[in-house]
Amino acid sequence: MDENGDRKYSRGEAYSQTDSLGGYEFQPNNYDAAASAYLVVLLRNESRTGTSSECVDAYTGQAPGLKILEAPPGSKVISPMTTLIGEVIRLYSGDVDMTVAEATTMINSAFGLGNAEHTQIDPIYAASNGEVAVYGPVVGAINMVANLVSSVGTLLFGISSLNGGRLSAADCELKVYSGIAREINEALLVASRGGNRKLLTTHLLDLANSDSISGIAKSSLYSASLTNIQLMGAGYSPAALESTVSMSANSGAAIKNSLSDLSDPTTFLKKVTAASKVAQDPAVLSALLSSATNEATEDELTTLNGVQDAELYASKATAETETIAVSIPLYPPPPSPPPPGFPPPYVSKGPILNPAELSAAITVPTLFVFIVALALTLRYIAKNRRARRLARYETRIEREQLAAQKSVKKLNDDKIKRELAALTDEKAAERKLIKKYEQHMQKSKEKVEKAIALRIQAEKQKKKDKKAAEKAALR
Repeated sequence: MDENGDRKYSRGEAYSQTDSLGGYEFQPNNYDAAASAYLVVLLRNESRTGTSSECVDAYTGQAPGLKILEAPPGSKVISPMTTLIGEVIRLYSGDVDMTVAEATTMINSAFGLGNAEHTQIDPIYAASNGEVAVYGPVVGAINMVANLVSSVGTLLFGISSLNGGRLSAADCELKVYSGIAREINEALLVASRGGNRKLLTTHLLDLANSDSISGIAKSSLYSASLTNIQLMGAGYSPAALESTVSMSANSGAAIKNSLSDLSDPTTFLKKVTAASKVAQDPAVLSALLSSATNEATEDELTTLNGVQDAELYASKATAETETIAVSIPLYPPPPSPPPPGFPPPYVSKGPILNPAELSAAITVPTLFVFIVALALTLRYIAKNRRARRLARYETRIEREQLAAQKSVKKLNDDKIKRELAALTDEKAAERKLIKKYEQHMQKSKEKVEKAIALRIQAEKQKKKDKKAAEKAALR
């Protein structure tokens, strides 16, 4: 339970380790803080004591491709979708106080998920127990988001490493969620201009579409550059970006194809999980990271080629279906024991103190805690203010860009009108000049014809007079 908002475990915060199916339960240490604290899941491949404790997916048996997940306060479920809900809320935090319900509605509109509940209902459990028609698409959307975040997050981490960035793999994944939130916002703005009917009949964000995936990758890099100046002007490796987009699109297509038949929930879950297993294969993600940093070997390029081709990807996913072991809990899991590396709460066993010593022993630590709490509170307030200012700045920039685009369009329209008017005037003048020329030529023609007629008449008269003279001479 992330009470201080740093997305890390801090001493005193409530924690738990999930069971084999991802179940968890813990008791908050501070109910006032818990009311506004996000729930955060951190992937650890070893315990605090250094002993091996590899985290693996219960269905695939391989390490998951995600490093971090979170959910808004009061959530019972933590998933990529709840993480996205948190990022949507943060995106609007500078302008409005968006609720979880409003963010859920936005996401459901973007992915076409109806009225699905993401923070209180386990979609896998619901899909396996009679609600597959409602929560089957939710499971598919969650896997699409997870695969996209895993691949684009790996790509962004490679770019950050290449440019001396300070982003961790988990930070990069959160930037991808931010990029998806921006694309959802943009899709809703476009849809709202087309009327409410489009919101009800069309999925606004297709994670099986290459253009959508490419847009999210660019939005993620933009989000990362806002807080990491070394990424300003940085760009993805074309080959790595192409691999990421193609693989994510193929993953989305395979998951969408599995949604065509929801008659058997277990088979459906196997198909969706198999598609995600291929996308989150550690070998594939390692090859993608090497490609992003321009260090990919021939074997790694071959691995990437195997997931870029749609038919090869589909065949891999089909083959992996047989390796998936689907297990659904029929009842809520029991509370899990705390991880072995975390220390138990501190209990003092010192000597009994007299009243004066007891008062001093209480006052000094209390004062220290108060000062620390005050400093943390001020830091938290300052951080929130910076975040709100940044969000307002981003919103203002987007509005100015939109206004500039409208202004440029208006100027272009006015210029086109002026040019058309000028062209019309030129054509009218040209027609007038042609008419005048034709009249002049007609008059010239008439003069010439008249002169020729007079000349012919004169010649005839001259011949007539000559003949008359000759006749007179003969007489």
